[in-house]
Amino acid sequence: MLLCGFATCFVAATLSCNARPLVPPSVTPSAHDAAASTDDAAQPVHDAAPSGADGEPDAGSIAPDAGSIAPDAAPETVPRDAGLFDTTRDAPSPDADAAVPRDAGMDGALGDIATSPPRRLTQVLSGGPWMTFQWTPGMAVDEQGRVYLEDQTNVYMVDGQTVSTYLTFAEATAKTNLKNPTQIIDLDRGPDGLLYLLVGGSDDKSLYSGNSVPSVVIRSGGPHVAELWQDASKLTFAKRMTVWAAGSVAIVSDEGLTLLSDTGSQGLYTRYQIHHQFGCAWEHIVAAPSGVFLELPGCNEGTLWRGNLDGSGVGLLYDGDQFKAPTNQYKPNFVCSTRDPSGGFYFVLGRLLDNQGSHLYHVTETASGADGLTLIDTVPTFVEASKTQNETFAFDFCSLAAAPDGTIFYATYSQLWKVSR
Repeated sequence: MLLCGFATCFVAATLSCNARPLVPPSVTPSAHDAAASTDDAAQPVHDAAPSGADGEPDAGSIAPDAGSIAPDAAPETVPRDAGLFDTTRDAPSPDADAAVPRDAGMDGALGDIATSPPRRLTQVLSGGPWMTFQWTPGMAVDEQGRVYLEDQTNVYMVDGQTVSTYLTFAEATAKTNLKNPTQIIDLDRGPDGLLYLLVGGSDDKSLYSGNSVPSVVIRSGGPHVAELWQDASKLTFAKRMTVWAAGSVAIVSDEGLTLLSDTGSQGLYTRYQIHHQFGCAWEHIVAAPSGVFLELPGCNEGTLWRGNLDGSGVGLLYDGDQFKAPTNQYKPNFVCSTRDPSGGFYFVLGRLLDNQGSHLYHVTETASGADGLTLIDTVPTFVEASKTQNETFAFDFCSLAAAPDGTIFYATYSQLWKVSR
């Protein structure tokens, strides 16, 4: 069972553990939302990953674009308060005419899912300088295909096969009002071309005292440049962030989902409506320009929720059991997601212990069941690619970012991969 705390996440033995019609009028918060306990002291069930190392590398299976990358400088080490934040933590849509129905080998709850024509999965680099582990790092890509990735301490930029430090922790926090900045919590890129970073600090108060832990949102318009944008210190344990529009972000915290903009803040949904739990490694949120968002609760809940930032509601989109292989007793988890610049979203479903590995899907904003859902077929498959690597759990934790030219970038541990037509 994988135990994920704020400072550490370790493994013990074997796994046991522009219309916006998104939310149909019939969708209302689930009974769970209304009945959920308000006892914050209850301990959550944390994310789990399969035990055992990846398969032995097959040198002939994958032709990476480049070998290991040496960083331009050693990552800056910044002292952090280990008790304050969870350290376990975005290609046009497939051509509908080219997609073909496919029996995905599920339990029949969804029926046939369309499959895209094969796309090429290639490794861009391995041995990246970022220090990510078992969480979902913030990630974005710009119009030139440059990838931005945070590892809680620095922000890195990958341009082709060249890695550079885009922002150091000192640069990211220099103009904030945080007395004791501790880490970069999340990252996203807005339609204004700016990087938005959620940065947290410590107020030296108890983790379970109910006090707000200071956090701010900064913006960056270029390497080594960062400016304070908004104070988010009224939110308790700000956890995840997504940019909705220029000057408007949605933040997940213990209060729930809050909109933060140039004009102030607005609470949209409670923590129970978005199924937010305390300390989940796979938790993630991503919003489209329309205001439709996907929320991954994490914590082995194995569900994917869809909502709207106009406050019209949140409802269950998919349950992992709908994707479960007939011979597998374990419910798959939704492990990372991103917006598609051409509309809709991508998400990765991790299938634990059924030898099928992770799968990449595209889903439209108005999807219902298999209608609007497409399996992105890759060559090699994700499980075949994972067997060429020796980083344990590497393909069980990930980040996604989709470029306007159709390329989907997939980051996992020290590796960066891309899915291209």
